[in-house]
Amino acid sequence: MNYLIENPECERSFLRRLWSFWSSLDPILRTLGFNPHCSWALIEVEMSDLGVSLKGDVDILIGRTIWKDPKQFDDALNEHMKSLSSAHPNALIHLMNPVNMAADIVAWNGGIQWPPPTDFLAGIEVKCSKLDTKVDPYKAKIDEDDMKSTKSSRQKTEKLRSEIDKLLRLGLDKVALLDLIANPPADGINIGAWSNASTIASKTEKAMSKVFGNRLLPNSPAGYWVYSLGAVAGGNEAMRGAGYPNQYRAPQQNSFDANSDISNERQALEQSVTTIFNRVPTPYSLPALYINCRTCRVIHRCGMGDPCSE
Repeated sequence: MNYLIENPECERSFLRRLWSFWSSLDPILRTLGFNPHCSWALIEVEMSDLGVSLKGDVDILIGRTIWKDPKQFDDALNEHMKSLSSAHPNALIHLMNPVNMAADIVAWNGGIQWPPPTDFLAGIEVKCSKLDTKVDPYKAKIDEDDMKSTKSSRQKTEKLRSEIDKLLRLGLDKVALLDLIANPPADGINIGAWSNASTIASKTEKAMSKVFGNRLLPNSPAGYWVYSLGAVAGGNEAMRGAGYPNQYRAPQQNSFDANSDISNERQALEQSVTTIFNRVPTPYSLPALYINCRTCRVIHRCGMGDPCSE
């Protein structure tokens, strides 16, 4: 079933399947300042490809999508709202968010401005710990010693903080750390399986509380979320999952001087993002998620049936 807990590269496995998890990140993306549906992302993009002097990569680089003609979107939204006014009340609960539906209509008709704007950008650093597979997930209390890949050592903590600092030095408007916890698939009868998965996810998050409390420096402007992914037997976390991202710290605006080195990095970043998307066809569906694929060495749509997707 390809559960995250089974993959030695948990972060990469999550990022390669980010399309499937995107809606689960809704509270994170909205707090960062995005409509999750009307957005684009570059996943695992190398900083060397972003034209900056820093080394490493950006797990998730996010920006906004806008329209060639705003009136086209307004017309699509008004038309869709008219159609909803005549729909049976019982059918409304099955219909998409009207704004997202209007956005899809405009996108399908080639109305997305491409390359997209780079005036507001955010970055997310992703880390993943997991419950030791030798530990009984149903035991009453799970402790920190039961967890693996916690990245809690002084060296790992300093490295993580350095990675967050590099995102801030890129000149991104907002930055966040997302700590994932991979859990084993839970069994049970009907809804009981989901209840067991949620319970396990909650216990492993509590087990990591001390580690999470030391992740970021107190004065860091980065936001911080923890997402303990409950898994249910019979399908991976994206198909049959439980849990929800919990906010530990809200992101603050990244402030820097217009004449600073950070400002220069931001200008180089914006130019490189535009160059990258100039080489990519205008998307006709949203959100527009692209992965810097380490398998085929090209940037392609994430989760759109490509031969390299997991």
